[in-house]
Amino acid sequence: MLPTVSGRRLRSLNAACWPHWSDTEFDDSGVLARVAKNNAVRDLDEILQTIRALDGYERFHLPPESAAEYSQLSKDCGGPLVFISASERSAHAIIITGGGIQAFDLPALALQEAVERVKLLKKKVLKGSLRTLFSRSKKLQEILCWL
Repeated sequence: MLPTVSGRRLRSLNAACWPHWSDTEFDDSGVLARVAKNNAVRDLDEILQTIRALDGYERFHLPPESAAEYSQLSKDCGGPLVFISASERSAHAIIITGGGIQAFDLPALALQEAVERVKLLKKKVLKGSLRTLFSRSKKLQEILCWL
């Protein structure tokens, strides 16, 4: 049986651990902010270790171990998987399909712009009802074309 963790608690841990992906900015300049972040990372790690100790969940929230597993995951999801990595120095995309893995440099992608696009995805595309699926799909296409 999986341990009970509220969705709110998990979201707050994720927001503290990875502030660039959260809806609210996390002030990382002060000592209290760093302590809170460290505590959240530790708490999240403890939750993940508890889950991974359960039979059948040993690889929970871990990436596939091989290219073949990534390709199978892409097939299972019904389409390509796209990973974007952006920093102040460079940006790259990795696209995984049933046919293999490809990597691309994204020299024109700025970190702040990538962060803004992820926030837009979270706010305008990923959340919504079936009734808004068409308009959200169009918004997703716009964002993907931007890349």
